[in-house]
Amino acid sequence: MGPRGSGKSTLLYLLGGLERPTAGALRVEGIDLSLLSGNELARFRRRKIGFIFQSFNLIPALTVAENVALPLLLDGMRYGSVRDRVEPLLEMLSLRDRASCTPSELFADEMQRVAIARALVMSPNLILADEPTARLDSRSGGEVLAHLRRIREDRGVTIVLVTHDLSTATCADRAVIVRDGHIESDAPIRRLSRRI
Repeated sequence: MGPRGSGKSTLLYLLGGLERPTAGALRVEGIDLSLLSGNELARFRRRKIGFIFQSFNLIPALTVAENVALPLLLDGMRYGSVRDRVEPLLEMLSLRDRASCTPSELFADEMQRVAIARALVMSPNLILADEPTARLDSRSGGEVLAHLRRIREDRGVTIVLVTHDLSTATCADRAVIVRDGHIESDAPIRRLSRRI
C-alpha cells in the first residue's frame, strides 16, 4: 500500500522480473532474478509468476479462451492439450459462456476475471496483482477480491496485491506500506486497520 507514485508498482515489477534492480540481489523462489539472462527471465516469469495488470493487458484479437491459453501456448503446448487447463478456470471465474468473445465484447469485471484466469493457467506459486480493482465498481471489485481470496485459500498461492485503497487491502494478511520508494512499515493487516 501507499499513495500514488510511492513505488508500489515498481516493487511489483521488480518482483516479477519486469524491471531489474540497480543494486543488490532479488530472490524469488530462491533464484536471484538479476543473474538470469533475458530468455531465462522470460521463462521464469511465464512458468512461476502470474500477473494481473490494472489495464488487463488482454490481446484484442484473441478470444477469452485464447487470452487465457496464451502463456501455455508460448510455453510450447499445443492448443488442444491446453483445454483441460483453460476450461476449469473459465468455469471457476464464471467465464465459460464468454469463452469465444473478444475483449471488446466484455465488461470491465469480465476482463479482470480473464486476466485472473490467465495469471492462474500456469499454476504459479506467486501472483502479482497491480491495482486489480481500480477499474471496477465496488460490487465487481468485491467479487474480484473474493475470487483472489478463494484462489489463495484453495491453491495456496502467494498473492502480492498493490493498492492505495484500504478496503481492498483488508483482504490481505499483511500490509507493507511504501512511501517515496522505501518500505515504511510491514505488519499484519489488522494492525494497519486499527491505525487508520
